[in-house]
Amino acid sequence: MNLNVSVTSPPVIEVSDQDIGATIITDIIIDVLEDHEVIPVACISVEISATFAVEIIGNNLAGWLKLRKFSTYLRWSKIGKLHMHTIQSLTSSILKTVLIPYLNLQLQKGIPLPNLNGFSLENARILYSPPWIGVYSDVSFSRDYYLTQLASNVSQSFSQSVLY
Repeated sequence: MNLNVSVTSPPVIEVSDQDIGATIITDIIIDVLEDHEVIPVACISVEISATFAVEIIGNNLAGWLKLRKFSTYLRWSKIGKLHMHTIQSLTSSILKTVLIPYLNLQLQKGIPLPNLNGFSLENARILYSPPWIGVYSDVSFSRDYYLTQLASNVSQSFSQSVLY
């Protein structure tokens, strides 16, 4: 069995004062292998709606994800009627008890923001202003970068003065 997942339309993204909402509609085509031939046997349409909020903690981008809506329906089937209520209940339970908590655990740890060649971000904040999302921050020299550059300049000056 093989599952082919395709997004049927662009996601709908909504920015509010507190978070970002997204709705994604996908089709899952179930393929089986019979006599070395791949045969599509059913197509299930899935609609997932979730909200996501982010914040900057130190030099990490952190956040949380919350499932708003999850629904499925059978588009077509060559193998008869599928028990969509059972499939939706099982998939929804897996999303709510396994996948969403795992993603939230990873998001709580945060994703490191990139260093910008010797600069670091300080007092960074995210501003939700529908329909925009803005990031603002103070920028300062990184201590390590500054010391490395200073040491390099001092050693170059010293070696040049010894040569003359």
